Amino acid sequence: MDSTVYDIVADVRRDVAALTFPLDTSTAADARHQQALLLAQLDDHLLPRLAQLSRPAVIVVAGSTGAGKSTLVNSLVGRDVTRASVIRPTTTTPVLVLHPDDERLMVGSALLTEAEVTFSEDVPRGLAILDAPDLDSVRDDNRTQAIRLLESADLWLFVTTAQRYGDALPWKTLTSAAERGTSVALIVNRVPEDTTTEIYQDVAARLADHKMDATPIFMMKDHSPHTGPLPASDVKEVTGWLATLAGADHARTVIVRTLRGALDALPPRLNTLATAVEDQAASHAALNESARDALVDVVESARKHAATGQYARGRLTAAWGQTAAAARFDKLINRSGYARVLRSNPTPPEALRQLKDTAITAAHELASDTIVTARRALAQLAHDDDAATIIDVAHHPVRTGHIATAVDTWVARIGDDLAPILADHSKQSLASERAVTRDGLVTITLYAALGVPQAGELLERLIGFEAAPLAEITAVRLADTLDKLILDEYTYVTHTLDALGLDEDTATRLHLRAAELAQLRG
Repeated sequence: MDSTVYDIVADVRRDVAALTFPLDTSTAADARHQQALLLAQLDDHLLPRLAQLSRPAVIVVAGSTGAGKSTLVNSLVGRDVTRASVIRPTTTTPVLVLHPDDERLMVGSALLTEAEVTFSEDVPRGLAILDAPDLDSVRDDNRTQAIRLLESADLWLFVTTAQRYGDALPWKTLTSAAERGTSVALIVNRVPEDTTTEIYQDVAARLADHKMDATPIFMMKDHSPHTGPLPASDVKEVTGWLATLAGADHARTVIVRTLRGALDALPPRLNTLATAVEDQAASHAALNESARDALVDVVESARKHAATGQYARGRLTAAWGQTAAAARFDKLINRSGYARVLRSNPTPPEALRQLKDTAITAAHELASDTIVTARRALAQLAHDDDAATIIDVAHHPVRTGHIATAVDTWVARIGDDLAPILADHSKQSLASERAVTRDGLVTITLYAALGVPQAGELLERLIGFEAAPLAEITAVRLADTLDKLILDEYTYVTHTLDALGLDEDTATRLHLRAAELAQLRG
């Protein structure tokens, strides 16, 4: 294998490590699992093996609980090097058995730090035998470690029993090995002598069905109950086969065969991950669109209420009726149509302040209610779609200060709009200022914009024909303010989604890596 292959695989490793699948699409869970498996194979097998073909071929002895893996390893070595027992799980820490002369060749291998290492001259040179934890261990960490160790194998020596070889686990594991291009041998343990031929034929037929008909099959007779290593004669066939794999040339053949198989299996695995990335991108886009659609009705309703005065008309009309008399607004109209008030009978400041505060409070409540409605729509979206743990609107704080600032800015614009009107109508301006202050005119405009008819009539008497456009533009600006607040909620969703770091080009890169490998291998 030349450096070009190594460089490409190193690039693949970087791209795969950078993948994220935060949205719970239909392919996400499997993609996360496949990503972890592929990284394990890249880190523990492919990259180290491409860097150094001379390391011993790693034979991982794998299987389900009680299949006799540890007993087999002890029997192959000829002495107890790993614990075998009826107490399960037996192997909790993997055991790596090496020929002493191969130790230097394993320097830098992660197996030397992850496994309990023992040396035996009975292990053929060029081979390293690894006793892995049970694939169906009751302990999660054991199962995870067993799967990871299998990804580091040059050869799987899969152990099952005559009673359990038909279980789903062996075939799921063997199929997985075939998909990854790993060399496999199958040992059926504890086979009654009178069923050896029948079981062998059945196992061979099953392997053929899984397109694994070249897989070596070893049948080992039943010795239960048994303690210690099995008789050498019982494992003679297996040890003889391992001996043929030993030595630099033969071991290298196994290594290269598995290595080529693993490299050949990379393109479809990368394309599968790329498809899952595309699903993430599609879900991201759909969530953005759904969030936007979910807020359309909220925006339309808010604009309708704000622009037509439907929200506050009844409530503020009542407040106007209760407070206008105290504010002496009923005394502001003379027969000429201009505002007038005697200096000895001014508008009480407290009544005016109370009237204005009531209007501003109503606008605040309208804005707050609008945000609550928007969040309910988004919360339903998060509940129904792929982002329940991502778009957590329930814990996104309601920014009351932000609402207050938006409403205060809206109110301040009324004073700005009044300035040129009063300047252009000096006589009405003088009469208005005598009748009410500019703040009083702002208050009356607020009520007119929020839909109180009496306020609109009074505003027209005070400033003339420009009253209606002023009230209308003030109502429209309130609608725009609500739009902005709703947009802020939508922006929170989009920023949250964008922060996931889903790169649209990632899937393309994976497809290109797959094509690059396929072309190189072809």
